[in-house]
Amino acid sequence: ESFRTTLMSHERVGVVEVMGREAGWVALHTGLATMADATIIPEKPVSWDSVARRVKEAYADKHWALVIISEGVKEYGGPRDEFGHARLGGVGNELADYIEKATGIETRAVIPGHIIRGVPPTAFDRTLAIRYATAAYEAIENGKYGIMVAYSNGELTHVPIVEVVGKNKLVSGYWLRLYETYWGDLS
Repeated sequence: ESFRTTLMSHERVGVVEVMGREAGWVALHTGLATMADATIIPEKPVSWDSVARRVKEAYADKHWALVIISEGVKEYGGPRDEFGHARLGGVGNELADYIEKATGIETRAVIPGHIIRGVPPTAFDRTLAIRYATAAYEAIENGKYGIMVAYSNGELTHVPIVEVVGKNKLVSGYWLRLYETYWGDLS
């Protein structure tokens, strides 16, 4: 919200790069919560020209615009981490530069990743943590091993580890339709 307020008061375009190497969950929820003009996730390829056009239209209407982008949207050459994955970070700056060149509108990027990780938990977060711990303890007490505790549809459930190890839960189904309904086609 504070970045959005800054964009409004200074009449600028802002790009926020959020966590999400493979999946766009954080970007999707951030985009919806902030009513971003465009949100870019790894699961939905976009044209940066289309994003720049969307920004230009929003800016013409309200004199500011907000774009959310997942760090995993574009992996480009460069250093690798100890697991061989491209070291992410910087796509927000790259997109901000592109938008500014394409539209002539001053555009700033922010990458709040590590700061967000240190934000105090909400009451919901604390309660959910207690529920997770209790469910894990009860599983051990009942001799259930090789499972993980998962949150699904407001309930905690046990999922066999073999079903989830090495797999990413990508934005799909209802959430992808919601994305498409809200932001349309940016390809």
